[in-house]
Amino acid sequence: MLLELENGETVEDPDPDAVAEAVRGLQFPGDKFAILDNGEGGFMQAYLLEDGDFTVEFQEGSLTRHYRAPFAASVEEVVDAFRSYVVGDNVWRTAFEWKKLWLRESLPDRVLAVTDATYADEVLTSDLPVLLAFQADGDVTSAALDPILAEVARERAGRLIVATVEVGANPAVAGQWGIHRVPTMVVLRAGVLQRVLLGIRPAARLLRDLDEATR
Repeated sequence: MLLELENGETVEDPDPDAVAEAVRGLQFPGDKFAILDNGEGGFMQAYLLEDGDFTVEFQEGSLTRHYRAPFAASVEEVVDAFRSYVVGDNVWRTAFEWKKLWLRESLPDRVLAVTDATYADEVLTSDLPVLLAFQADGDVTSAALDPILAEVARERAGRLIVATVEVGANPAVAGQWGIHRVPTMVVLRAGVLQRVLLGIRPAARLLRDLDEATR
């Protein structure tokens, strides 16, 4: 666990008292936020507002599991949540009525690298359509697809998730889809297959194909 403050100060493996002191020491203007990073792709963040209350968010593993408390929290509510997060007793999970956060401007304009471990969270539970490209390290055509996927991710940021799977390192996902040729792309909505796209095509054509598959 790592505690990070806006002023750049960090504390490794903070105890509950250190976390409480850090939260109570936040000030506006000045050092307004604190983050607890669990080192496993998850974090809890508190941001001090001008009126003295806080916004509180947490994320577990990926953007598709990002939540925010729907109301302003008091300093002691934040202290209790941060203490619970540090000790791992999960009381923080019921401290607020967490709401899933899907701000379009917060969504990536980059290509996500999906693994067997992250596939369910990044792809199956996505609120947005997903273009999932199966590729192989060392394959020339797969490498040629990379800049095309990057362009699609930029053009459709906030409307489409673009992701890749390296088949050699992630046999479970590749096997689930029966991938025998790379690159192969699948278009999904709510985890349901919309279209299969084989091989490589220019970005403009791929964008047209995606628009047809997701409308």
